[in-house]
Amino acid sequence: MATAITRLAGDTVVLDNVEQLLVNLKRKGVLTKAESLSLQADYLEEKRQSTRKVRA
Repeated sequence: MATAITRLAGDTVVLDNVEQLLVNLKRKGVLTKAESLSLQADYLEEKRQSTRKVRA
């Protein structure tokens, strides 16, 4: 849904492989919305932390 809203606003969203996997697992019913959001939050936090370490 967020992707659709972003598209309507004229912006583009590019999901990486992990994010696309989470979207697909949610669509197939493997993950609940809560599980998907939790995993994505964890993934983004981990990604942010690893980026910080590389730049330091």
